[in-house]
Amino acid sequence: MVAVSYDVNNIVVWRDGRNSGSTGEDIYGKNLDTGQEFPICTSLGDQDYPDVWGNIVVWQDGRDLTTTSWDIYGYDLETQTEFPIATSDSSELGPAVCGNYVIWNVDGNVKGYSLLSGLTFDVTTDAPGVDQIAIDGNTIVWQDYRNYDTNYTDVYG
Repeated sequence: MVAVSYDVNNIVVWRDGRNSGSTGEDIYGKNLDTGQEFPICTSLGDQDYPDVWGNIVVWQDGRDLTTTSWDIYGYDLETQTEFPIATSDSSELGPAVCGNYVIWNVDGNVKGYSLLSGLTFDVTTDAPGVDQIAIDGNTIVWQDYRNYDTNYTDVYG
């Protein structure tokens, strides 16, 4: 997975396997203006599915897979600090970030997190399964499996 942000910083982020034999897959970034490459998360376990908007990078994190499940973490490029976003016993998957919001798939539904308030909220509660979530501004869309038996997948928002 690769993501790029041109809105505040010209940053590209990606899942990187250079340390996969020792720490697992990591998240790295590169400033496209300066050419400087830098690690964002090299914690033990695999990190995957990064996304970036402005100064915030988010990803799916497997550092605690032996005791819980996939979590969502974030990193502030400006302050160079990492922070947890979602660390429940359920698998939180495939995060996306835009503005002050982070969204992800958990238990077949979409959840969100406000970077301003630190509060988590439900986007969907009745979907039988979602995939491929995206956010732009205040619009959230996802691939939905509620009609899969008759229509394959639909897009909801």
